[in-house]
Amino acid sequence: MTLFRFRKFTQPSLPVVVLAIAASLSNGCTSRNEPPSGVNPASGGLGTTSELKLNAPLFSFSHEQARELNLIKNDPASGDHWTARIINSGSAEKPDWKIASSSMDLIDVRADGPYIVHLLDTLRTLQAFELAPEGPLSSFGLTTPLFALRWLAPNSNGQMTENEIHLGDSNLKAGGIYACLPARSGAVSHPQVFLVRGAALEMLTHLARFEALRLRKLVTFETAELDSIALKGPGIQWSVLRAKDTWQEAPSRRALHDPVNFQRRLEGLTHLRILRFIDDARENTALKKAFEETKVSRAFFTLRQNGSQPITLKVRQNQGKTHAWISTRPDATFEVYSDILKFFKPLTQL
Repeated sequence: MTLFRFRKFTQPSLPVVVLAIAASLSNGCTSRNEPPSGVNPASGGLGTTSELKLNAPLFSFSHEQARELNLIKNDPASGDHWTARIINSGSAEKPDWKIASSSMDLIDVRADGPYIVHLLDTLRTLQAFELAPEGPLSSFGLTTPLFALRWLAPNSNGQMTENEIHLGDSNLKAGGIYACLPARSGAVSHPQVFLVRGAALEMLTHLARFEALRLRKLVTFETAELDSIALKGPGIQWSVLRAKDTWQEAPSRRALHDPVNFQRRLEGLTHLRILRFIDDARENTALKKAFEETKVSRAFFTLRQNGSQPITLKVRQNQGKTHAWISTRPDATFEVYSDILKFFKPLTQL
């Protein structure tokens, strides 16, 4: 049985090579409390096939330098079944996480980077605290695990290493989840089933749906990065420039009448979340065409970074729905909360 299967996206900016991870659960894990016959114990390592260290971290790696995370969720109770391969095409200092491939059809492939990094960080807290009794994998929910995770990150020696863990049923009495570490070359592994605990289990509860992996924050800059803003639209033509710690109208350089209110509007914009990702190709194409109309409200942002291109935000309301397009995510359109319209109200008295 092949665990990880992914759909490839044709994103030219992503060097996507879809992986097929042949990790057979029935051969990779066992509930017996000794190494299976034919396995050569690895020497001196954390969680090797020769020894599972209880009440000690299963993994040691640098989560901030992780390059890839593969996820499978299979929840028969909720009917939530999906796969995702997420890669960091940025750096440790400025990560840029994207969903490189998935079982879903996506137009916008930006991933929720802060959540991904936090999840990877908490994977380092996982500890085995009790070996499972003998029994078939199905008795521990590991024939088809609830979650299977595989990630690529440098280990404590700085070498890029793949690690993998499968998570099955909960044991409420013991306060843990049954898990196993399928044997993989160069990775931390152990063939036995055990109970695991750690902060990552709580983080995984937030993955109630695939959508939780996606970046729901519409704009990716912070207010402190902004250098200038220009608004254009029906009845609106207004611009401001940053002057140290405050804002001034352009070109008059007159101070804003109510800078606190203006800052509040800015914060509301940078915290605005996407209501619905539009992944239907026809709907997305129609909306992109509609954004070429003159009645669309537009905002142009320049950042303090030298040489950065202005960021364009377009907002349109039609039949009670509000949609947005932003140049940092040019392939997609989004349905957003109507609160975004407050940012485009006349600002001449601020």
